[in-house]
Parts: sequence; C-alpha cells; structure tokens
Amino acid sequence: NSIADWENNPAIKQIFESDMQALKESDTVILLEPSGRSSLAEAGIAYGMGKKIVLVGLVEHPEVLLYCICGSRYPSIEEFLGDPQGLAT
Repeated sequence: NSIADWENNPAIKQIFESDMQALKESDTVILLEPSGRSSLAEAGIAYGMGKKIVLVGLVEHPEVLLYCICGSRYPSIEEFLGDPQGLAT
C-alpha cells in the first residue's frame, strides 16, 4: 500500500509530528517484535535522543544491527511483565 502524494499530505505530516513529540516526551521506548521498518526507525530515533530501548519478543531478523541499541531484552511479553525492573533498567 502506498499513499499518493505523501510528501504533500497534511495527515502524514501530522502523524509524523505526533510520533516525534511522543518520542521526545518518553523516557523509554518498547520495541515489540515482530516489528516493521517504521518501528525500527522510531527506535533508532529514540536511541539517538538518549531514550532507553526495551526489546520484547524474539528477533526475527538478527542481521538488522539496530537491535544492538536495546538495553534490555525479553523473549516474551510474559517475561517482560514478570520483571518489576523491566522499565527501570
């Protein structure tokens, strides 16, 4: 699916600005696998802003080096939710 004339679409610009504002206001970003390109890009932006990145789920494409930015890693949502320090680390 592609959006025609996305460069000039005000809805796309609003979504982008909203996402960037949310990243600025966050302390931690949870990257839930499986993730798509947009999620990986947002995690990279958040890392560049100095945010903590927590990975939840099994990595499907370990060749994507971006996963190295994740300070905490949990193989499942259950393990993440069971760790009271999950967002503190």
